[in-house]
Amino acid sequence: MKKSTHFFLAGIILILSACTSRQEHQDLSKKISWIRFEWEGDTIGGHFYDKPAMLVPFQLEGVPFRFTMQLDLGAPVTMVYGNTFIPLLELYPDLASHLDTVEHRYVLQGRKVGGLHDITFLLDTVRFAHRDIAIFEEYGDSSRQEDFRTDTVIHIGTVGADLFREKVLVIDFTRQRLALLDSLPARMEEGMADILVEQGRIKVPADINGKKVYLLYDTGSSFSSLYMATEDWDAYRDTTCVPDTLMVTAWGIKYPLLLSPTHIEVKIGNEIFHPDTVMANSLKPYRDFYRRAGILGLMGNRMFFDRILVIDLRNKRFGVIPDIF
Repeated sequence: MKKSTHFFLAGIILILSACTSRQEHQDLSKKISWIRFEWEGDTIGGHFYDKPAMLVPFQLEGVPFRFTMQLDLGAPVTMVYGNTFIPLLELYPDLASHLDTVEHRYVLQGRKVGGLHDITFLLDTVRFAHRDIAIFEEYGDSSRQEDFRTDTVIHIGTVGADLFREKVLVIDFTRQRLALLDSLPARMEEGMADILVEQGRIKVPADINGKKVYLLYDTGSSFSSLYMATEDWDAYRDTTCVPDTLMVTAWGIKYPLLLSPTHIEVKIGNEIFHPDTVMANSLKPYRDFYRRAGILGLMGNRMFFDRILVIDLRNKRFGVIPDIF
């Protein structure tokens, strides 16, 4: 009888625990303001990829037009593209009063540029007040005043890592949404990896087939899992396959990118991933950057398409969590 009572009480405790946990999850979910994102497909090297870029809705306060920005954590600063954005200033003089082009406080692709000071904007329905963003001069698709209409959506810039400083960024790839939190419950951080954040760049420690390396996480890269220099990639790719060559364009520069299958095992924190492809190029600037940064290369979104990813920029932690929201 005592044994049966013991199991009965244990069952009650488990039920109560589950109910409490479920209620906690529901309460947490209600407090979150989600920012939806859409995948932008593209044909690259003759192949169509349905998820190479993550686009989030963007709107400037006081401006009725709708825009999109690419979420790119590989970019250290949030920016608008000069060729697209500058004609908008002629329509909205008040917006032009926020121009700060004298102090070239930002460096983009090796160039010092100005920006916008103390502006307010929205990513989907989430408001960001009194922010500074860069203007990437002479970059992006050219626009005219008549292109800005309430029935169109124009791609106007990039959301960089600076927007999430000292926050917890949750990227729910399964439901195409992301959120900014002040913190996570401690139990959710179990098994997450300690990361380095240097100049806004997120460096994640990984164990690849027993070798410990750092990878730069870049949400602007989605059609492969890992990117590295050709000097390194033979150790990680399937060398029995002839690699494909794709011509790609990044930040206005066109170059060849090699693509190969892989059978490696990647461990990050307590999670193990099995990416299907790895990419590389032979360009010296990229190789030199990887060496200076102390990284093997870049890690894109492809490994996380069926996961909920957490990047805790306040406590410098990185990992995946269960589907609890």
